Amino acid sequence: MDTRSKWVPMAAIAAVLGTPMALQLERGRDGLKVDATLVGTRTLMPSVLASGTLTYRSQATLTPEIIGRVREIRVAEGDRVRKGDVMMRIDAEAYRAEVAQYEAAVAQASLAIDRARYNREYQASKLAELPSIPCIVSNPEEDQILVRQIVENWERAQLHPFEIADALAQLRDDKGYTQKKLAEETGKPEAEISKFLKLLDLDPAVQRDARADTTGTLSFRHLYNVARLETSEQAAIVSAVREQRLTATDTEKSVRKSIERRATTAKRGAR
Repeated sequence: MDTRSKWVPMAAIAAVLGTPMALQLERGRDGLKVDATLVGTRTLMPSVLASGTLTYRSQATLTPEIIGRVREIRVAEGDRVRKGDVMMRIDAEAYRAEVAQYEAAVAQASLAIDRARYNREYQASKLAELPSIPCIVSNPEEDQILVRQIVENWERAQLHPFEIADALAQLRDDKGYTQKKLAEETGKPEAEISKFLKLLDLDPAVQRDARADTTGTLSFRHLYNVARLETSEQAAIVSAVREQRLTATDTEKSVRKSIERRATTAKRGAR
């Protein structure tokens, strides 16, 4: 083999080895960085990596058997309690009003049953041409009659809201009934009593207009929301209800915006 034949393989090997080096130099000096250390003897420290979840040995979950507004909390965080301890008290006013409402409904149902029975007996006595029939004459107090009328009329779909408002105001003024007492006597929520009485705070002109309305355009919800406004603003919103055919929900939103706008203006004036 001549000298030329020997140099050909060596040149090929040099090209293979040199090409990557040349490309690396061409790209720059930022090559792959590695860590180097001297070989030696050292002590290996054992370590364990683990993950887990902390849990309670015991856990108690408080769940209410009834729903209501908490009136009093008798324990603080960290207190020890035993079975049977009273931890909180629920406001019972709403439940008392609900019980009174059911009692009034029962009384009304009993009265309707009595009326039906007495009417049946009366009609039977007429058919039998009896000269007389036994009966019981009672003279209930005026306020009892009025309460009974309110309870019976409350369920009437076409009842004008001022009929209830006037009757409630009469009991309040003549008998000195509070709103709580009115709620107990009628079996209606105290908040509902307050809303009906609020109608009597309407501007006199607006109130006369509303009382004369027979179209049903001004419902109880319409009138209550109008009564929340200043008297100077009420006539305008009533006109808007009629002209724009505003629903009770639309009226409530409009009134809320007016109240918020007035409150914002008052805050700016106080600064």
